[in-house]
Amino acid sequence: MKEERVCENGIFLGKVVCVCAIFCATFLPGCLQRIIAPCAMPFLFFAIGYEMKKESLSTQIPKVFRSYMLPYVGLSILWFLLKVCQMFIMGAEVQELKNFFVEYIWRAIFASGNDITWPVKVPGVGVLCLLPIFFFSVILTNYFVEKRYDLIWIGSLICIGLYTGNIYWLPFSVQAALVLTGFMAFGYYARKYKIISCIRIQQALAVGVLVALIYFLQGGGYCNYWNNILPQGAFDLVASLIFAICGAAVFVEVAALPGVRVFLQKFVVRIRRLFGKEEKETCPIMERAEKRRDEAMDFAKGVGIACMVYAHIVEGWEHIGVQIIYSFHMPLFVFISGYFFREETVVTTLKKKIKGIYLPYFVFGMIAVVAGMWIGLYFEGKSMYDSLAFFVGNTYNVIIGYQTWVIWFLLALFCTCIIFSITKKIAGKKVWLRWLLAIVECYAGWYLAMNMEFVPWYLDIALVCVVFFNAGYEVKLHKEAFWKDSLKNKMVLVLLLFVWMRGAYAGRLDIVFELYPQFPVCIVAAIAGCMVVVILSKYFSEIPILSDVVIYCGRNTLCILCVHNVIMRYCIWGELCSYQPTWISFLMQMLVLLFACFVWQGIKGTLGFLKSENGRKHYLQKFLKDVH
Repeated sequence: MKEERVCENGIFLGKVVCVCAIFCATFLPGCLQRIIAPCAMPFLFFAIGYEMKKESLSTQIPKVFRSYMLPYVGLSILWFLLKVCQMFIMGAEVQELKNFFVEYIWRAIFASGNDITWPVKVPGVGVLCLLPIFFFSVILTNYFVEKRYDLIWIGSLICIGLYTGNIYWLPFSVQAALVLTGFMAFGYYARKYKIISCIRIQQALAVGVLVALIYFLQGGGYCNYWNNILPQGAFDLVASLIFAICGAAVFVEVAALPGVRVFLQKFVVRIRRLFGKEEKETCPIMERAEKRRDEAMDFAKGVGIACMVYAHIVEGWEHIGVQIIYSFHMPLFVFISGYFFREETVVTTLKKKIKGIYLPYFVFGMIAVVAGMWIGLYFEGKSMYDSLAFFVGNTYNVIIGYQTWVIWFLLALFCTCIIFSITKKIAGKKVWLRWLLAIVECYAGWYLAMNMEFVPWYLDIALVCVVFFNAGYEVKLHKEAFWKDSLKNKMVLVLLLFVWMRGAYAGRLDIVFELYPQFPVCIVAAIAGCMVVVILSKYFSEIPILSDVVIYCGRNTLCILCVHNVIMRYCIWGELCSYQPTWISFLMQMLVLLFACFVWQGIKGTLGFLKSENGRKHYLQKFLKDVH
C-alpha cells in the first residue's frame, strides 16, 4: 500500500491535468473531446471528494462559499467589466449596454456551461460554471456521506438531477451538482477505505482500456456533465466512475516516481502558500457550537413553509388539500413566534423586531419596488405610484396595485409582536385578562377586515393574529405539561384533529384575502391545527435524513419566504411547469429555495468571518505573505 502523502500528490496531479484538459477541450479535435468528456469532470469531482473532510454544515458552508462562490462572483464581475470596456471602445450604444447588462445578470444566475433556451435564452458561462457546481456538490456530499442508506440517498439525488434537468435548467446549475455529487461521494469513500492505494497500475490500465473500448465502441463519449447531457444514461455514469478510479490509480503511481515525487511535494507546498492554506482558518463563529434548538418547532416551521410553497403552486382554491393547508400554515408561524416570545419591555421588543423582521421586509420590499417600477413603467404601462404599495403595507390590488406579494406576512408578524407585547404589559400576570384582550383584539381585526377595504400596515391581520400568538405563548408557559399530556393521551390529539378538520371543511381561511369562514370557528380550528402539527412534529423530527431536510427548511424560513416571494412575483412558474405534475413543480421550486439557503448561509458565514478578529488577521497575514 502506498503512503497517504503519495496518494494526495497523485490526486493533485490528476486535478491539474484534468483542469488543463477542460480548458483546452474546445481547441482540440472531436475525437479527443470524446475522450475528455467522460473523464475530466468526473475525475475532478472524484478528486475533490477524495480531499474532502466531513464537517458540520454550519462550519463547512461558509468555508466552501469562500473557496468557490466568491471567486465565481469576482471572476464574473471582472469578465463583465472587460466586456463592457470592449463594447465601449467598439462604440456600443447605451441601449446595447443595457441589454447586455440584463443578459449578463441572467447568465451569471443560471451559470450554465452551455447556452440554454428555456426558461430563458441565456448564453453559457463556460468553465466558470464549475465553481457553483463545486459549491453545491461539496455541501451535499458532506451531508449525505456516512449517513444511513447514504448510497441510496445519493442515487436519489442523481435521479432527481437527471429528471429535472430534462424539464428546464435551474439557476447555478444545481441539477449538474446533484448528478456530480455521486462522483464526489465515491471519491470520499475511496480515501476512507484506501481503495486507490490498493490498486496496481497494471490492473488500472487493463480495466480502464477494456471499459474504454466497450464504451466508445457502443457510441459513448458524447456526454456533457455541464448540462446533464448523458445519451447513454447509466452507462455514461458507470464508465466515468471507472475512468475516475483507474485514472486516480495511474496518477498515484506516476506521483510515486522519485523525480516526480520530489517535484510534486515542492509544487504542492508552493500552491498552499499561494492560497494561504498552511494554517488552519479559525473563526469564533465557525468554531462556536450551534445553540441548542427545539427541533420539533423547527420541523413544524419546515412543514409550514413547505405547505406555503405547495399551496402557491397547486391549482384550484377549492381543493380540499388547499383548504387544509390554508387552515393552519400561516397561523402556525404566528403560533411558533408566540412560543418563543420573551417577556421584555415594549421598547426592547420593538428594537429586536425591527432588526429581525422589519429590516428583511424593507430590504426585499425595496427589491420588489425597484423591479416593479421597472416592469410596470417599461412593460405594463403602469404609473410609478403602482409600486408604492410596499410603503403602506398593501399586498394585492386593493387601492394602488400590488408589489410586496407573499412577504406581507413579515409586516403583519411585526405588528402582531408589538401589539402582543403591549397586551402582555397591560395584562401583567393575569392570564384571563391576557386572553380576554387577545380575543377582543381578534374580533376587532375581523371587524376591520369585514368593513374596511384597506387597513394600512396589515393592522387588521395583526389584530386577528394576536390570538394565535397568545396561544403559542400559553403553550410555552405550560410546555412540560403540554408535551406530557399530548404525547401520552392520544384522545387529546384526536380531539384537536377533529376540531381542525371541522374548521378546514368549512372553507379556506385566508386572512390576507379577508376570508374567515364561519368566524370564530375557523380561528379555533386554526389553533387546533397548529397544536396538531406541533405535536406530530415531535414524532417525525426523529426520522433520519427527511427530518434533517425539513428542520433545515424550518431554520431558514425567512430566506425561503423572501426568495419564494421573488420567484412567484417575477418568474413565469406556471408556464415553466405547465405540462408537469404539481409535485414536480413543487420539487423543483424547493430545490431552488434550498440551494438559495446554502448561498445565504455562506454569505452570512463569510461576513461573520470577515468581521471577526481572526478573520481579519487571517487575510492580513495572507496579504503580507503574498507581498513578501
